[in-house]
Amino acid sequence: MDVKTLFSAITAILLLVSLIMIFSYKQNPENSAIKYLALFIVLHFIGFVGFILRNQIPDFLSIVVANTLFGAGTLSLYLATKAITNKTPIWYNRYLIPLLTYFIGFIIFTYVEYDTSIRIFIYYLFCFIYTSAIAWLFWFNDSVRFRVFDRVSAIFFAALSIIFLGVVFQTSFTKLQAYYFSNTNTFMILSIFIMILLNLWTVIATKYRIKN
Repeated sequence: MDVKTLFSAITAILLLVSLIMIFSYKQNPENSAIKYLALFIVLHFIGFVGFILRNQIPDFLSIVVANTLFGAGTLSLYLATKAITNKTPIWYNRYLIPLLTYFIGFIIFTYVEYDTSIRIFIYYLFCFIYTSAIAWLFWFNDSVRFRVFDRVSAIFFAALSIIFLGVVFQTSFTKLQAYYFSNTNTFMILSIFIMILLNLWTVIATKYRIKN
């Protein structure tokens, strides 16, 4: 299958998981972990819809807004992890600084200098930073009751951070084609399947790790 077909398949999966998470949040509106996990999934779903409509809607929506939603979703996953590990999941204004920098980066490399490689570099660097932080939270704040889940989650997110760092290094030396879906880079294809694993992890975390 080509990259766009895989993205379309993931978008369908995200829709299903979004409905599951919204239903879970409706049942537990006071649960911060479920709220932020639902945000993580829903923001990625909306972002993927914009992403697969590339060349059919304005670049601002399909590139800048879609990727900013991905960034906000990644931040939501980090906040969900803080809630799961019994840290206070408060949205601080300081989180706007990396998100705003991320947004400006996509503006610059879409309208000032159109560069797919640098946009991917920015996205995966952002993912690397927050998946590393998530792995750290799970490893050093594991629950006695759910130690196995937390340790496995820490290893899972650490592995993701290594993959994301690999993409960061690869895009530093590789010039990608302007049309994203024309690229069949191994790391990029692998990142698509990572989103499927994140959806699975989100459902398991909601049903098993997060208690009302």
